[in-house]
Amino acid sequence: MVGTRVTIRYARALFELAQEKKVLSQVADDLNYILR
Repeated sequence: MVGTRVTIRYARALFELAQEKKVLSQVADDLNYILR
């Protein structure tokens, strides 16, 4: 079904976005720690 394929793609995109946000927040935490 086309619907499921689109849903899977959408979920994967959201997951990758979440991963990037996690990495970005980690970098921000490291910067805050260094600058403190």
